[in-house]
Amino acid sequence: MELHAILNEPSFNIDKDFDFLLRVDNTETLRLLNFDRTDVVEELKTLSLSNYSETLIDNGNINTSPLFVFGKMVTKHLIYI
Repeated sequence: MELHAILNEPSFNIDKDFDFLLRVDNTETLRLLNFDRTDVVEELKTLSLSNYSETLIDNGNINTSPLFVFGKMVTKHLIYI
């Protein structure tokens, strides 16, 4: 299912359905942008193919799905999603 469809599904529950990895870099970025999890979901809803940057493959674990990387300017900061 497409990201937009999942996030806009009436049954989507941010607390149950959205897992955000709170690594140091992520926490710093959220603080810099003054964002919470809801703000992150709202930004994800606005992504389009024009924001696509690259696809990363974990060569150390062939069982993982590809990681699709997007970049976007948010409050004058380029962030990668």
